[in-house]
Order: sequence, then structure tokens, then C-alpha cells
Amino acid sequence: MNSENVNRQLQEAALEVMRAKGITDVNLAYPHVALQNMRKGKKSFQWHIIPLLACVFYIYGQIAARSDWKLLLLCIGYWALEFMWEQFNALIYYFTKKAPLWCTPGHNSAYTIYIGLNAEISFMFGIAAAVCGLTLPANHADTFLFIPLKVWIPFCLGAFALYVEVLLNKMDALTWYWPFWNSKAPWLCLVAYSGSFTLFVQVYLRAQMGTAVILCAAAVCAAAVSHIVLTKRKMI
Repeated sequence: MNSENVNRQLQEAALEVMRAKGITDVNLAYPHVALQNMRKGKKSFQWHIIPLLACVFYIYGQIAARSDWKLLLLCIGYWALEFMWEQFNALIYYFTKKAPLWCTPGHNSAYTIYIGLNAEISFMFGIAAAVCGLTLPANHADTFLFIPLKVWIPFCLGAFALYVEVLLNKMDALTWYWPFWNSKAPWLCLVAYSGSFTLFVQVYLRAQMGTAVILCAAAVCAAAVSHIVLTKRKMI
């Protein structure tokens, strides 16, 4: 299915929602489309989800081959925290009844998990922290323009992630509504990305193995419990 057909399907679905609910802003219709995709469940399955999952396993396997267990645990913990961040985004929609900070209404996802998270984005975050950790130089004191690379790398990765989101937004694959979180005011989004990557790097460089185990276990348990509770209450 080419991108033109996908966009046409998305626009038709959004227009249908606008007519049914009397909505005049298409960005307020997109969350309803995303919720419709969520209700499809396994009916939306597509085979491209398998090689994406294999990529995550491969990268994690490479980390394990290096015996960098601390990085592996922190990557899993970061992935779990991303789920909690997405739950927070879904709660914004639940309480405002308007729109989340970001929305993924696209019809061509293999699986829509939350209103702003699909399987493809989830796998990306599954390896994002790994990329951040693996690109750090062996000498953590190395600098560029008098600024440590351990600061440059997470900032640049965050800026690149923001750039990708802007491109996705132009294709209506990722939509924004709130004036403080969009391509015209990208600063909070940039802080969220670069800040989280910077925090990950600092924890990776400073934490002991025991701390990494605790952080990973706490993040996974918190994400799982919050998902169960919020889903049961139909809040996400």
C-alpha cells in the first residue's frame, strides 16, 4: 500500500469522524481515528512487525555479547519508561477530552498500542537508548568544541528524533494539536528527547550494576502495573 493511499484512507476516516461528531478541527478528529485503530487489535496485524522485533533482539544480543549487562538492563528500563510516558500522553487526552500531546492515527501500523504509540514507534524506543549507549566513546572525557561527547551525543540524537517527528507530522503519521507542542514550538519536545537521552547516559556512566538491576525492575513493574490499572479503568 503506497503512502498516497494511506493518506487518503486517513483523511477519509478523519472526515467521517468530523461529520459524525461535529468536529471542525481535523487535529481533534485524529485521536478518534487512533482509538478506532486501537479497537482493531490483532485485525491490524502486519508482517513487517516481525523483522522490526528481530532488529531489537539483534541489537540487544550484540550488547549481551559484549557482556555489557548494565547497558542492556538500562535499555529495557528506558523502554519501560517510554511506555509510562505514552500512558501519560493518553491520560492528557482522557482528562482534556480534546487531544493528547501527540497522536498516531495512521492506518498502516501493525498495531496501535496507545493513542500516541504504535508498535513501530515502540520498537524504535526499544533500541534508541542502546544506540545512545553504544555510540559513546571509550574515553568518556573526549570533547568536541570543548563540550564532552557524552553531552553532544544525547543532544544530537534528541535533535534528530525531533526532526523525524516533524517529518512524520508533515505526513499526518504523527499529529499535534496543542500550541506548546508542535513544529512551531519544538522546544519542549526537544527537551523531552535530549533530556531523557542525557539522563540515560549519566545513569549508564555512573550507576553500579546493582542500581541498574533495581532501576530496570522498578521501571518494568511500574509500566506493567500502570498499564493494567489504567486499561482496566478505560483511561488509556
